[in-house]
Amino acid sequence: MDDDKKVREALKETEILYQPKQLLDTFGSSTVRYYVLSESICDELTGQNSKDTVVRKGELIWEPPRVLSPVHMLKMEGFNEKARQAIEMIAKENPNLAAFFYSIRYEKKAEEMHVVNGSLEEVSERIINEIERDSEPLTAVIKGVGGYWDVSLMKFIQDMVIRSARFSQFPDLKDKGLIKIDESGYPIVTKDSTGIPLAAKNKIEDMFRRVKDGEMEANHLKEELDKWGLFEQYEDRFLSLFKRDE
Repeated sequence: MDDDKKVREALKETEILYQPKQLLDTFGSSTVRYYVLSESICDELTGQNSKDTVVRKGELIWEPPRVLSPVHMLKMEGFNEKARQAIEMIAKENPNLAAFFYSIRYEKKAEEMHVVNGSLEEVSERIINEIERDSEPLTAVIKGVGGYWDVSLMKFIQDMVIRSARFSQFPDLKDKGLIKIDESGYPIVTKDSTGIPLAAKNKIEDMFRRVKDGEMEANHLKEELDKWGLFEQYEDRFLSLFKRDE
């Protein structure tokens, strides 16, 4: 069986047994704990049930999502040529369309793997009971496929992002006036009178404060201004950060 087919089968067999009760934070970072449960490799090969379940436990850390327009996405690195062409097409047709960019990282120090006695159903029930007992709002339990458990984790990540964007983040941002809904029902980026997206303006103001207070290096602010194409508008203010008080 080729690898693509195995990945498709792993996606098909993945099941989210327990959804986090809380969605991703719109304006702060979120730490999501996960359990990926799968049958042991021996069980998968022999078709026999040894009453053992492999439990992988770890953490995913989401940085606050960034509100992007297609024009802004074109300035980001990491897209291949076909993806960039697609973004260019979207940017021409819908230059203010609002989208999210999520920065996610694995917290490797929290990653664990154990073989637990009991069927997958029994083990999942015990874990879910513990989660509810301890009132953990950002914990997920996922039924995965042993050798492709990370594929199962990626399916959960996609589901978490979609649900959070739809039911939490777009409503939050609309309430804050950072996005609005156009006549076609699509979210678009709200701009100020000078054409600067409010989401960008708010973040830039916060970054200026953090640089001034010594909490952030100025090069990070410069990169943000460049990504939005706003350095010229903020140049004098940026350079003033380096002037010494007389």
